[in-house]
Amino acid sequence: MKRKLGFVLLAVVAITLVIFALSGGDKSGDIARNFPAPSGTRVELPPQAGEEIRYVYFADDKVTKRMMQIEYRSGVTSFTTYRPDGAKIETRAFYPLGAGESKRQLRSLVTYADNGTSYKSHQVFREDGSLERNGGRLSNGGYQTLYFNAKDGSIQRTLVFDDNSKLEREDSFNDDGKLIEKTEKVSEYALKTTRYAADGTMLSEIVDETDGSRSGKFFYEDGVTSRMEFKVNSYSIEVNYFEKDGTQKYDVEYGTDGMTVIQFGADKKPAFKQYFAITGGKTLCDATFRLVKIEEFKGASGSYIYEVKRLIGIAPDGKTPNRVISFVNNTWSYERDDAELHPDGSVMSIKHYNSSNQVDSTKTFAPGAERIAMPPAMFVKPTFECLDPPESKIKAQPEVEEGDVD
Repeated sequence: MKRKLGFVLLAVVAITLVIFALSGGDKSGDIARNFPAPSGTRVELPPQAGEEIRYVYFADDKVTKRMMQIEYRSGVTSFTTYRPDGAKIETRAFYPLGAGESKRQLRSLVTYADNGTSYKSHQVFREDGSLERNGGRLSNGGYQTLYFNAKDGSIQRTLVFDDNSKLEREDSFNDDGKLIEKTEKVSEYALKTTRYAADGTMLSEIVDETDGSRSGKFFYEDGVTSRMEFKVNSYSIEVNYFEKDGTQKYDVEYGTDGMTVIQFGADKKPAFKQYFAITGGKTLCDATFRLVKIEEFKGASGSYIYEVKRLIGIAPDGKTPNRVISFVNNTWSYERDDAELHPDGSVMSIKHYNSSNQVDSTKTFAPGAERIAMPPAMFVKPTFECLDPPESKIKAQPEVEEGDVD
């Protein structure tokens, strides 16, 4: 049985080497002068995701790893050399041979720091040989990568990480060399990203914090006046919308179960607050809602200091009022009128509660006989721009991108 198993393993290795030879011959030929001659070889099966096969080459002692060759399913081949202590020295990756080509184009070159893991430098090339990006370790222990425009080789993007591999700065430029996005570290816990139009006016300014909270502004064409401001935390998202003259129009807050909308009146004070339940959708921008309750305000002295004038309940259809509670003084007294409504929205009955919260009178009405005046706008979901900010800049972003070698 052992003899049979050994024969099978030898056959697998032999077939693999034949396939390798037929797929392009000795693919290490382009870099043979950069690597030591291997003494022993081991084929590793099965390879990792995206790989066809691995060859591990050893020194004369057949223990010390000298080089690893990986054949990727994309056709790319990479070669990594090692120090005697097993730490990586460098990795070179090559594009597959094109039609009529005799020499493979270098795809990337990575040199490793003394720890054999983190990058000391790296370069990534396009198939035409032009430099796509170039990175290197900074004197302070950080890392910087420059991305180059394929058209003229100008810098299109810069990334700077601190010595803890956290993003410290990012700049992006358009084809004309104009700055269109800038991210900078404003504290140990926050990054600020500013986006610009082609003429240099600000489009937005967003601050991302390490605890996951976010805040930001989106501007009108003048680059100064806010059209939308938002705050995001672990339990809610608040969005304020403004007119071009700077007056507030809506204050929208999203929670786990629904949304509230405060609409402002001509006096620039809160007029009423609508409560909506979520009925469908997976994101804020495709969610559907149903109106469930309205609070009408009076005597507001500021955006968040107001008194409820009336509380209006809504039928399951999300449109028809079915109850209206009118408060005499909601802050200091229980006195109120509690009106139950017919299905057509007319008054069915009104109970008056005194300051001791006791019913002291009740009136009933036939359908259509009595109605309570209510502004139609309170029953309509307003239309406003959906908040869809770019992805947070604070994340586990590596100093170098996935796929630098494969």
